[in-house]
Amino acid sequence: MRKRAILAGALLAGAVALAALLLAGHLSSGGAGPRGAPEALYYDSLAREYPNPALRDAIVSVLEEHGYNVTVLEGRMAGLEALENLGKYSLIIIRAHGAYNGDPGSGRPLGTYIYTGLRYEEAAEALGRRALDRLLRSGDVALGVVPPPGYRGDPRELPKYIAVSPQFLERHNHRFKPGAIVVFSGCYGADDERLASVFLSRGAGAFIGWRGNVSWGVSDASLEELVRLLAAGRSPESAVSSLPASLREDPFTGAVLVVYGAGG
Repeated sequence: MRKRAILAGALLAGAVALAALLLAGHLSSGGAGPRGAPEALYYDSLAREYPNPALRDAIVSVLEEHGYNVTVLEGRMAGLEALENLGKYSLIIIRAHGAYNGDPGSGRPLGTYIYTGLRYEEAAEALGRRALDRLLRSGDVALGVVPPPGYRGDPRELPKYIAVSPQFLERHNHRFKPGAIVVFSGCYGADDERLASVFLSRGAGAFIGWRGNVSWGVSDASLEELVRLLAAGRSPESAVSSLPASLREDPFTGAVLVVYGAGG
């Protein structure tokens, strides 16, 4: 089912898209692989409202079977700090809502915003309200809400979540692991090249994301199979092209899975 999100305040006027999530918070730092094994991150801010533990367990299992050390960050644990320190990972999997700002008059950075699992109050407690407000004023982050299914009330009454702009990732990550593969399973990740370019211009090898508003059932099914193919050694292009057509193009919304970089 499609979930619409609303970015609050002076953020994405116009093409506002899907937004953020969290769970009570789950943290697991992998160690199954041998020392020197490639590192993978499973960042799931979506889990707080739309948990999928079966997907998490399947992805962790297949990655560990192929020798990865896997770090899992879910719900509230999928916060800002992890998105500032992505440089050690060979595989970065981000299961999160996305929203797209294509309005040059918005006064905010353009491109795809990735929602964290932090509400404003939680982020203010962790960072300090002044520090968080500076991030908001700079355009590094924005506030957004996710109306529950069937919600017809005032969006201003819903909890506000922290979403990071491409600018945030650009400022806080100087280099990514050479050849790293980034998979963003949320909406609008490939609606333009801004988000992908942050990773590719700093050493990553490929960025895989959806162009358009993808439904979460399709996104999760696609993500599980995609990770299996990548873990088995398929190239990003081969992995995507090997997916069934229904997992490359959402039959409900028309969203299409896209590869940037690595010849894509």
